[in-house]
Amino acid sequence: FSGPIPLEEYFDILDTRFELRQRQRSYREMLSQRAQQFRAVQRRLLARYKDKTPTPLQNMDTLLEGTYQQILAIGDADLQTTKALELADYKLSTATKLLLLLVRLWCPSLTDKGAAVLESCLSPVVNHGD
Repeated sequence: FSGPIPLEEYFDILDTRFELRQRQRSYREMLSQRAQQFRAVQRRLLARYKDKTPTPLQNMDTLLEGTYQQILAIGDADLQTTKALELADYKLSTATKLLLLLVRLWCPSLTDKGAAVLESCLSPVVNHGD
């Protein structure tokens, strides 16, 4: 192998995966906030329904429905991001394996022990979890 190692493409894959992880974290924080809001509105509505003297709902039912729709939309977006993140994980793992192979081909003086050290520092194993 005599050409340059394609680091720019490798870093693009890393950047994409990082952005997806940030987006996933953001969606999960928003989902947590909306779920908390949903539960609070539910409690207030239940308290009003249990009250012996009925009072107007003051659009709390509309707020509950809107919050529910937001939870569904954020959940769908999070699911799509999770699928894209799985694909990015596989791309990163494959790109790392290719990068390690190219380094071995580019530097024939690299011993097996040196290649093992390099692989332990630049592992192709990508964790799919949070």
